Amino acid sequence: MVAKTGVSDFEPDSHDSLIQSYAEIGQRWAPLFARYGPGNVTERLFKSLVSSIAVEIRDGAAAEGQKITDGATEARAYADPRTKAMLDEILFGRVQFAQAECDLEMVKEKLRRLDAVTRRGI
Repeated sequence: MVAKTGVSDFEPDSHDSLIQSYAEIGQRWAPLFARYGPGNVTERLFKSLVSSIAVEIRDGAAAEGQKITDGATEARAYADPRTKAMLDEILFGRVQFAQAECDLEMVKEKLRRLDAVTRRGI
């Protein structure tokens, strides 16, 4: 009589475990890559925020009948708490991105080593 095996009986080997780790890290890394990797939109989002705050500042000054220089507008926009909050968010995200990138590289290196060892029959 042959024993039934099912999905619950599956025991991943070292290679399968590394592939699973890679996939899990990849799920965490992909959105971070889109936001902080090459060609990302973070800088444009930041500039958009600063520009919208500058418009608010200029509109507020105009509503009060005040004149404001471009330099003063820019300084106030960069001093706005929303700008600081976004910079903090960007810094935190970049740290997460760097860590996820390191984690991916570590798994890839382990896979390369395991594949090399397997090919050599060691």
